[in-house]
Amino acid sequence: FSGYQQLQNNTRIFVYMEPDIQPQGANDKAASGQNAHLVLSYPSNTKQLKLRYGISFIDTVQAKKNLYREMSGFDPSGVAEKGRQTWNETLGKIKVDGGSYDDKVVFYTSLYRTYERPVCISEDGRYFSAFDGEIHNDNGAPFYTDDWIWDTYRATHPLRTIIETEMESDILNSFLKMSEQMPEFWWPTFPEITGDSRRMNSNHGIATVIDAYRKGLKGIDLARIYPAVRNAVM
Repeated sequence: FSGYQQLQNNTRIFVYMEPDIQPQGANDKAASGQNAHLVLSYPSNTKQLKLRYGISFIDTVQAKKNLYREMSGFDPSGVAEKGRQTWNETLGKIKVDGGSYDDKVVFYTSLYRTYERPVCISEDGRYFSAFDGEIHNDNGAPFYTDDWIWDTYRATHPLRTIIETEMESDILNSFLKMSEQMPEFWWPTFPEITGDSRRMNSNHGIATVIDAYRKGLKGIDLARIYPAVRNAVM
């Protein structure tokens, strides 16, 4: 099964889904519009039904590729274990000594949340950008968006300049790509999956640039960034 959800600004979320048991039939071959749905029928003795699905911002073909790359079967235990290993490695970049168990729970929970945003939407070297409505090659550099900068500029971006330098560089370069893709060529104010919503006063993203520059973050081109920053405030 495949389809998509239409969001704002020509952005679509495509989905490809597979059940572990094929249905006996359906009420229709396709459905569209608001509250669209299909009704599938299964044998009366069916006790359990497993579904796996992949999503994409490019198309349903890519959604299928994403599914097969990330989940080979219908048992989520392997995915859960791989996720646990990844998070242990990620959160283990900072080791805390002293304090109580509850103190450590608070600390590592907060650290975990710093990885919530922004989101890398590169898919096999390509990404859809709502900033110009086009599909681009990422040329080996992950494209990040959906960063609520009015919050993250305070501590999350500064933290990444210390413990995730390559990621922070990729994020700022993603902001530069957004700027170049928008007709106004300005530094994004509130970059989301659907584009720059521009719903905050001022431009908090500029603070992330000067912080990274003062800390000597490598991999960013201040000469290219500056015109976009200037346009955002003038």
